[in-house]
Order: sequence, then C-alpha cells, then structure tokens
Amino acid sequence: MVRGAGGALTVFGAHAVLEALEGGRSVRVVYLKRGHFDAKTDRVTELCRARGVPVHWTGADFFRNENRRHWIAAQIATAAVMGEDDLLIRAAGRPLLLLHKINDPRNLGAILRTACGLGFACVGVTVHESAPLSETVYETSAGAVAHLSIGSISNAAAFIKKAKAAGYWVYGATMEGDPVGEVKFDPKTLLVMGTEGKGLSDYLKQECDFLVGIPMKGKIDSLNVSTAAGILMYEVGKQVNEQSH
Repeated sequence: MVRGAGGALTVFGAHAVLEALEGGRSVRVVYLKRGHFDAKTDRVTELCRARGVPVHWTGADFFRNENRRHWIAAQIATAAVMGEDDLLIRAAGRPLLLLHKINDPRNLGAILRTACGLGFACVGVTVHESAPLSETVYETSAGAVAHLSIGSISNAAAFIKKAKAAGYWVYGATMEGDPVGEVKFDPKTLLVMGTEGKGLSDYLKQECDFLVGIPMKGKIDSLNVSTAAGILMYEVGKQVNEQSH
C-alpha cells in the first residue's frame, strides 16, 4: 500500500519496501515497528545500512492507522516517468509494451507486474484516460514499478510511428486478430493493448502491422485486459528467447 505526499510515496509492507530498496529507488527513510524482528526486518536494515538510508523505529500507532498487518514502511520518491523518445532509447530494440487508456488502476498494476516478470522492462502508458501511478497501482504491481522504465505517451498513434521508424513491428491485441499461436513475433515487438471493454480503437488498429488475438474455447468470449496482456507477453517473450539462441 502507498500514500502520496509532496512528490514522495509512503509505501507500506515488507515486500513493497524491499522492492524499492533492491530496485534502486530513491528511498528517503524507512520506518520499522518497534519490537518486531524477523528475517525481512534484518534484510531491510542491512540494505538501509548499505545505502545510507536512515531507519526510524516507531510505535504501533504509525502502522495501525494504515493497516494492522504491516510493520515496515518507507518514504520513497515518486516513480520517474520518462518521455517517449527516451523510452525508445531505453528499450534498445527489446520487446516494448504500449498501454492505451487502461483506466482501471488494478488492471494497470497487474499488467505492470506481469510485464516486469516476463521481461518487458519498458512500458509506455498513454496520458489521457489512463489510470495514474497511484496507491492502487503500486499495491497491485507488488513493487514491480520500481524495476520498470515507464514512459508517458501523449499520442499513441504518433508513438507507434516513432517505434516503426526505430525498426519495431507493431502488434495490436484484438479479439478478431490472428490466433496468437500462429503469429510470429519479431524481436523488435511493440505490443499494443487497448482500453477495458472497447479494446483498441479502429484508428489504432490501422496503425498496427499485425492484429493478434487469443482464441476462446469456453462460454466466456473475452478476457480481462491484464490476463490477455499476460498471455500475449508470454508468447512474445518465449519466441524472442528462442530466436536469440
């Protein structure tokens, strides 16, 4: 869980704090519950000593106001969001994810967590009608935000054109797209996911080189966008890994 304050976030929970410390985030101070000792506490204090981060031992009330289960918190700088040109440079030809108008913060957080786990280190998020990097996004991503390069995309179509100019092939996720198992992904893949419910707009579909879908065999005819993104990212990662060997 996180709480925003003046350009900083107060992150609660051992996992989130460890991710922030190990991910190289700018951690200003760590709070530990007085009298609570375990392996995670030891690891946090060890990392704080190594990085010169001050540790404050505090009473239970500090944590009780937020969540009784937590005994570790940290104040960290808000996530740095880069421009789209810098994002393409950072991607350096590796698979890239573009999220267009993902407005549910839990979906955004879940997608970011999966992207981090499947090797999509660079993610573009459109500015308009997208969930901000809020408390819920951080909580749902389980600290993955600390390990990702996230770019702010003002115009999805224009960014797609820039990615093509940089040598990327663009794959748009749609229900009517070619079955994912039959699509060959290039190492320079830009995977585009559209908003919940409506999916990709027609004008973005026209900008894509390929449209890719997930065949449905049960009584449900569609998947949540975070689930669909996970399936597609897994297939991209698998193919790119095979091509590199």
